[in-house]
Amino acid sequence: PMGRLPALSHFSTSAGSRSSGSPKPPPAGETMRTTSPRFIRSTRILPIDVSSACHDLAATLRDRGELAEAASLFREALEIRRGLARTDPSTNLPGVATSCLDLAVILRDRGDLAGAERLGREALGIRRDLADADPGAWLPAVATACGNLATTLHDRGGLAEAESLFREALSISRHLSDSDPGTYRPGMARSCLDLATTLRDRGVLAEAESLFSEALRTYRTLAEDSPGAWLPDV
Repeated sequence: PMGRLPALSHFSTSAGSRSSGSPKPPPAGETMRTTSPRFIRSTRILPIDVSSACHDLAATLRDRGELAEAASLFREALEIRRGLARTDPSTNLPGVATSCLDLAVILRDRGDLAGAERLGREALGIRRDLADADPGAWLPAVATACGNLATTLHDRGGLAEAESLFREALSISRHLSDSDPGTYRPGMARSCLDLATTLRDRGVLAEAESLFSEALRTYRTLAEDSPGAWLPDV
């Protein structure tokens, strides 16, 4: 998300708390009410805050498995951010890409692969442009967008393009892992697995085996330092 909302409980401060000079915490459920997209839409709050509220609530609903409502809120956040990006692209295009990816994942999970592909391409295009201007800041995001779109293409049967994008994600992950293995080595292992799976499906078994072996070695190394976190991946 483009930043979480500040606390808005001051909109519902009780008369008693005003007179005492010591604001009381809002009643149970009041904080959620005052930070919900519906409440924020009804006040004079900036569109960017509405989009952030929609996005945060959508992420929560997604995690609870309520995909239809989550998709609706991600769409609302995306349309707001697209509108803001028309007048201030440097500030708002990163949020457009994030909303595209989050919505694309839900659409893919719900079987709308064409919609997921469109959004994945939009997000990747934005992040490539951002990385052209500032590769240090945006190359990791390009790798994520490559992997997201490649997964959708794989599910649609577009294995050749999926392979190309997974290769790009792995190349970026290797580069990042060389300079900061603690942060990026897990992503490199994941990229090895993604590419290996696609190669296996295309019948390129020798290279697939090599990449599966590399991923296994990497996860074993990670599990030596943190078994609770990485043994399941081994």
